[in-house]
Amino acid sequence: MKLNLEQKLFKIGFMNVFYLIELELPFFAINPINPNESYGIDGKLFKTLSNYFNFSIQYVAGENFGIQSGPGNFSGVLGKILEEELDFGVGGFVISYERMLFIPFLETYWMDRLAFVIRPQQPYLAFDILLRPFELDVWLCLLATFLLFFIFDQLKNRLFSPKSSVSIGQQIDSLDNLCWINFCLLYRQPYPWLTRLRLSAKICAISFIFSISVLSNNYGGGLCSLLALPASSSIDNLDKLADACRSNHIIPLALNGGFFQKMKGTNIYSFREISRTVQPTKNMEEAIMKILKNEQQQYAFLYPRERLRFSQLRAGKDLLYVSPDTEDASFLLMHVSIPTQPTFKYRREFSRM
Repeated sequence: MKLNLEQKLFKIGFMNVFYLIELELPFFAINPINPNESYGIDGKLFKTLSNYFNFSIQYVAGENFGIQSGPGNFSGVLGKILEEELDFGVGGFVISYERMLFIPFLETYWMDRLAFVIRPQQPYLAFDILLRPFELDVWLCLLATFLLFFIFDQLKNRLFSPKSSVSIGQQIDSLDNLCWINFCLLYRQPYPWLTRLRLSAKICAISFIFSISVLSNNYGGGLCSLLALPASSSIDNLDKLADACRSNHIIPLALNGGFFQKMKGTNIYSFREISRTVQPTKNMEEAIMKILKNEQQQYAFLYPRERLRFSQLRAGKDLLYVSPDTEDASFLLMHVSIPTQPTFKYRREFSRM
């Protein structure tokens, strides 16, 4: 038999600050002109529940979600629920251990992650991009090859007297200087006296030409690949964010400083470094404005990912970058639900719905 509450009035609390009305989406927002009209996931959810169980709704504004000042002492919406001034709370309440000790919740209806948002990183080309197509071993072998050519030229000049009267200091331009000849061939420069070399020098030069042709083709292909698909320089995970925070390139901002205070002594590198440099902020609007307006100092805001995505849509995808929905780019998985009074006796029916 379906539960019929016969138009019983339920008071539902939400955080209502004038300039944060839209920023609490996608979970809840209220029409300031018509207080009975609500938007977001929670607004649609309670509209469906009220039609199904036949009850009426009155939305009541609160100063904040609920800041805990002691065991069982909460301010804002959660405090009014414990004092039985409100029946429910909406706006995307996250279930935490401290809250569950004193406040019951309906079943989880949304899963979110504690993520971060920053300004998009400008792409750049690293100075070592010309060296990256080859590993260090290849460069060392190439250097050793020219060193051997140089030693071979010196030995040849000492053991066999040159036919021409050219001095040793001018031998770089001589016909038999293999080091200089192969250096020209390496950069594909013409050597007009190649046909006038001795047979042994010709064999050595031709072998080097075949080797260097393969090497240069591989180098050109690797360099083109790096230029066409450059490595990502964006901060897309917590380890990169922690490195930037540790080097003071980025200052992390958060609303709940108590959560990060507990992680300062953790063995997880990213959590520890970010927690040590995190700074408090008054609200989400202030944090987003700091990220958008500061050109010299960069900021990162740590907040639930879905709300950050909504702020990204409002500001523009080219102005804000939200970390991806992966484990290495988020702090923890959060369960979003609706808090109720401890004496509410229809919790099972509402959760099933």
